[in-house]
Amino acid sequence: MGLITHIVSFTYAPTVSSSEKHLIASSFLALKERCALPKDFYANTQAEAESDEARVEGETLDGGRYIVECSGGCNNSPEGFSRGFEHTFILTFCNKQERDYYLDRDPAHQAFKEMLGGKLADDGKGKLIGVWVFDFEAGVFE
Repeated sequence: MGLITHIVSFTYAPTVSSSEKHLIASSFLALKERCALPKDFYANTQAEAESDEARVEGETLDGGRYIVECSGGCNNSPEGFSRGFEHTFILTFCNKQERDYYLDRDPAHQAFKEMLGGKLADDGKGKLIGVWVFDFEAGVFE
């Protein structure tokens, strides 16, 4: 199993200030240090975790940080295909299990999502349109 890349792009509600956007971006980037696996995360799958070639050397398997890489920035493409998305973030996880924990259960990520409440663009009828997410495993096209 290869690394999982998780890409997230935001476009903000018109009422969100530049300083709020900066706070959101810095809070997102801080997730790399704030997110940690529970100590018993690999209790039943320790052998699988230890054989994972993507594991960062020296990183603990239980209770440790698990986001391998995290980067992001403002759109600066001259091509004009951004569809209004202002910020994009790219996270790398060792495997799908850790990505899924991040998405559904990590308390730091859940708190970040709560902080976003009302700050991303909607369609005027309450439907969220200010986020785009794409995940992939490198080299897997099926």
